[in-house]
Amino acid sequence: MRKVLEEAVNDDSVQCPSLSKLAARLGCRQTTLNRRFPELASKIKERHQKFCDIRKEVRVKLFRSLVHDVVIRIHKAGNYPSQWRVRQALPSFVDMREPAAYDEWKRMLVELELVECSANVEEKSDSFSKS
Repeated sequence: MRKVLEEAVNDDSVQCPSLSKLAARLGCRQTTLNRRFPELASKIKERHQKFCDIRKEVRVKLFRSLVHDVVIRIHKAGNYPSQWRVRQALPSFVDMREPAAYDEWKRMLVELELVECSANVEEKSDSFSKS
């Protein structure tokens, strides 16, 4: 058990397994590894968490880049880049419900001056309610 955990900690490959996957490979529970090898288990957890953080950051950047390019392409074609048009033009793995994709779409609408900035919209709605 210790040897497998030490190999996982010292492995320089890009993808690092989680503690639960290592436990399943060894045929034991994650709690067993935590109890018997606390220092190795914590190193494996930290390493896997860093890997997940990097993967998430890459995904966010990819979604933002794809949405940005699609919105520009639709706008240059002379069409309004509605959410529906953007969804249709994006690859199927990109979901506009993903916060990064939706935020980039909204940001691009403001940048292209197709929509007013949300702060300006709030100010105008306040002035109408006061009248």
